[in-house]
Amino acid sequence: AMRSRASLSKISGEDSSFCVVLGAQWGDEGKGKLVDILAQDVQLCARFNGGANAGHTLYVDNKKYAFHLLPCGMINRSCKNLIGNGVVVHIPTLMRELEDLKEFDPRAIERVFISTRAHILFDSHQIIDGLLEAEQGTNSIGTTKRGIGPCYSAKAIRNGLRFGDLLHFDEFERRLRELIAWSQKRFGDPREKDTAQQRELRQALREYDTQRAFDPEGGKKGGVASIEAEIERYRKYAEILRAQIVDSVTLIHEDISRGYKVLVEGANAALLDIDFGTYPFVTSSNTTIGGVCTG
Repeated sequence: AMRSRASLSKISGEDSSFCVVLGAQWGDEGKGKLVDILAQDVQLCARFNGGANAGHTLYVDNKKYAFHLLPCGMINRSCKNLIGNGVVVHIPTLMRELEDLKEFDPRAIERVFISTRAHILFDSHQIIDGLLEAEQGTNSIGTTKRGIGPCYSAKAIRNGLRFGDLLHFDEFERRLRELIAWSQKRFGDPREKDTAQQRELRQALREYDTQRAFDPEGGKKGGVASIEAEIERYRKYAEILRAQIVDSVTLIHEDISRGYKVLVEGANAALLDIDFGTYPFVTSSNTTIGGVCTG
């Protein structure tokens, strides 16, 4: 006998107040299409893992939008969006995605909230990603070179910076200078077996001229020419984003208690999970259901 729609929705979770969409393979399963549909009927859409190594393209009113960091709820003008603490965020990429949305929703930035505990991914992480991938040679695991692994590494060895640090900028500046100096000391000096690309990347890191470094976005990201320019860039980001940096645990619990429907979208997929995936050909975060609880 055919199941009733009510019993089907009970199994699928479609009508539940908290819905999670995850991939079961290596990504590209069509999560994006499903999330886009579900996002039209929720009040809060959240991301919990990964960084700009995820994403998909949306067409709204015949205009193309490419999201790598922003949750899909951004295409629903009445939906709040949360970037959780488990996400690593390259702020220039985030700001570019918000800029692209201005025509669709001039106040889009007011609908995106970022956890105080989410780690910031810097251009130096992207340069280090390129260097580490080049060092692997034929053993390369094929990263997206967007700095995801090095940023999660910084989180694990506890020299990373988080969004909450942006709220105390003097301390943020001091620690960012320390982080860049650490990166230069570890990865900036030329090595005997360096390729031409590695020499170029190391020089870019030594001078902190990220405009010269490779760019995973094909030259659209920009970069900076010095540490001082980087400090000033983040000073502006701190001012723009100050009101959007929140304690995500409080925000999500308050919204659930208000009766909001919450949609959580996973980046990557189960077989890319750092613990349960096809290691070492995996991403740097937990992509499965446990990551939702901690991210």
